[in-house]
Amino acid sequence: MASGKSSSGTAGRLLMIGAFVFVGGFFYWLTARSNEYVLSITVEDTEEVEDTRNLGSAVVIPVDVFGSDPMAQEDILIQINELTITSLLDSEAFFIEVAGQPYLIKMSSALVSDSISVTMGENVSIIGNVHQMTDSIADSWVTMGALTEANKIVATFSETFVEAIEVTVYSAPGADN
Repeated sequence: MASGKSSSGTAGRLLMIGAFVFVGGFFYWLTARSNEYVLSITVEDTEEVEDTRNLGSAVVIPVDVFGSDPMAQEDILIQINELTITSLLDSEAFFIEVAGQPYLIKMSSALVSDSISVTMGENVSIIGNVHQMTDSIADSWVTMGALTEANKIVATFSETFVEAIEVTVYSAPGADN
């Protein structure tokens, strides 16, 4: 009987070790596949955004409607008016206040190449597309130099963001002209 218990204990240990090796290999394979998938999504989204810009077809969305559910406008080009820049996040991104919360706006590469800049407190209107924020998007912004590593952490707290293809600065009603 002693040899029977020893044999089954050894077999159990071998089975346990085999399971750990199998699960470890599966996680390694899964990680490699997910990185390929994320990279392909990022490339496709960037190409689609650049190819489908038509400023004349932007739908004007009131700030309060946008603030209640930004992702409801994910598949359309939107225009949001009467926004105030509450803080800057490097030179290519800034926050506005929507529904009492800061909301991230990232200027497109075309705006940046046109040397468009904004300052805190300015009133703006934006035209752009809503996107889901992911760690890989924030990483790509750091790689492109659009965001510092320190500000990447701040950006990733946003669940969504608008990639602005047009930012118009205007004077607030009643402001000194």
